[in-house]
Amino acid sequence: MIRDLSRNIRGFFRGKELLLWAAALFLLLAAAYAFSIDIRASRGASITGDEPFYLLTTQSLLADGDLDLQNQYDTKSYRLFFDHADDLWYQSAPTPDGRLLSPHNPGLSVLAIPGFVLGGLRGVQIQLLLMAAVTMSLAFVLADRLTNQRFICWLATLGVGLTATVFIYSTEIYPEFPAAMALVVGLLIATRRNKPAGTMRCTSPPR
Repeated sequence: MIRDLSRNIRGFFRGKELLLWAAALFLLLAAAYAFSIDIRASRGASITGDEPFYLLTTQSLLADGDLDLQNQYDTKSYRLFFDHADDLWYQSAPTPDGRLLSPHNPGLSVLAIPGFVLGGLRGVQIQLLLMAAVTMSLAFVLADRLTNQRFICWLATLGVGLTATVFIYSTEIYPEFPAAMALVVGLLIATRRNKPAGTMRCTSPPR
């Protein structure tokens, strides 16, 4: 019993240590990603590509309760987040019943609702950069669990998290980081069942 209690106590403190490492990584990356918010997507607009269309659907869901974007085009309400001198172009043609639907799945648009309500475009970008920092922190936890090389995993994750691709994507309105978060969470759940009781790490299977 004393041995089991001692093992559980050690596992508890190892878990707290891992949490501190992950929290430090999150704070560093979130602070770094904040600097990517003001990087313009093009010379004429803060966002471009598919980004405004995800937000257009978010705006339609909040204002009209539907996925029909025609009202947003008619009133040019997209000017709240699209600052190009020209009007927002069309990505789709009206359906036979007259609705104008985005060609993109609405998942990201629904996910962006909290950030959009709190701060419009800037709110969504902050929401996504926090999700990006959480994703990288969880990736570090996963790597630590699989390798038992905490310091190396932390440095490697920090290095990857500060690469140009990750830095720029952290505040772009695309589904890559939310999808990555779902994948990492799934892997953490899948590998947790292999952990010995009372520890924060899994052991390698016998060979």
